[in-house]
Amino acid sequence: MNTARLFLSEPPEHLAQLDALLVDREDEMAVARQQVESVLAEQVGRPLAFVGLARVGKSHLLRKLAAEVSDRFDAVADVRISTGLSDGREVHREMLQQAYSAVFSAASRRGVVDSDGRWPLASLDEIFATYQEAVDGIATEVEAELAHETTARLKSSLGLTPGLPVVASLLAGGSIGLSRDREDETRTSSQRRVLVRPLGEAALAELTGMAHALVHLAHPGWRTLLVVDDFDLLRRADDGGFEPDRLLQSLAMLAGIPGLFVLTTVRDDTYRRHGKAFQLLALVKPFADDAVLTAVYRRHVDLYYEGEDPFAGAFVAEAAARSEGRIGVFLDLLREAFSLVPPAGRATLELRTWVSGEWEELERFEPQLARHVVRAALGAGGIIDRNALAELRASSLMRWVLEDYTSDLAARVHPVLLSVLREDEAGIP
Repeated sequence: MNTARLFLSEPPEHLAQLDALLVDREDEMAVARQQVESVLAEQVGRPLAFVGLARVGKSHLLRKLAAEVSDRFDAVADVRISTGLSDGREVHREMLQQAYSAVFSAASRRGVVDSDGRWPLASLDEIFATYQEAVDGIATEVEAELAHETTARLKSSLGLTPGLPVVASLLAGGSIGLSRDREDETRTSSQRRVLVRPLGEAALAELTGMAHALVHLAHPGWRTLLVVDDFDLLRRADDGGFEPDRLLQSLAMLAGIPGLFVLTTVRDDTYRRHGKAFQLLALVKPFADDAVLTAVYRRHVDLYYEGEDPFAGAFVAEAAARSEGRIGVFLDLLREAFSLVPPAGRATLELRTWVSGEWEELERFEPQLARHVVRAALGAGGIIDRNALAELRASSLMRWVLEDYTSDLAARVHPVLLSVLREDEAGIP
């Protein structure tokens, strides 16, 4: 048994398990494969995206496609960043580190050298050594001569790489920060230094692109795949909402560099606002047939629970019927019940009774916040407004809230709870 993975909505790592748990998505995968072949033949310069509502299974398709096509690329950077970081600079720094590591490792294994027999990333390695504190978000001072030499070598190595803007704040030498004369403690002469401010998001993104570009220049035909799941959920604004625009600008810039391909997943409302920025791989819709969800349940049980049903069939069927065809909603609900209900109680568990009991417990401990959810369920079409969401975000009630939207701070009541609350209000026993 592997209860750690049982009903986990996050896709597994291995292709065999990805295949085993994939049900009724053959058409979407076929379209996505065709799109990738087309893009490899003629780079479109836009991030490749699976598009759909939250928790419909986009990430599963992304992982499966990335695993299937990985052998078509020289380096694959599977960027894993904690969702909902408030610091966009930190998101970009993690992306830089992981992408650089993937390109560095792949180029080292292949023994890539430039036309002069030199390590192609040498000039970028010098930049990191010189400006590491600025990369890490710390203001620092650098000798002007060293700053000029290292940035000049990097600029010379890059040449006129198409699609890669020059990092003006980094490659302009003395104009990195505020130049000033500083009295050296061991000498009487003055030494010119530059103050380097922490590198911003755009500069970090361009450094990410440079890692690929330098190897691509040394080894024409080199391909790098950057995989970034749920990119529009990675960066939070100060007010707690999602703020995908800056990261999208970075990914679009990276996708414009020859030989660099970006694969991602996108919420449908982000796509509606920025559709022209993406190359659509496939539109992932909720399942129209509840039987698909119960088939996925069966496969989870066979794969991770030795084929033994932990729940009564009626509970699983009702969970599927109330999940709006979203496989992530369905699996998360099963996992929640599996974790909270003792084994002896699962075989006779009735979904509506269990959900009502869980909700009553939350209402008892956080009645004022619970009223926001009830009000949204019964009078606002299930939509929780931004002010209520700001109060709910730090509470235990958030497990019954879906942050479906990235374009504003609204969210939705969990569809299973929504249906139960409405039935209770209507007096259905």
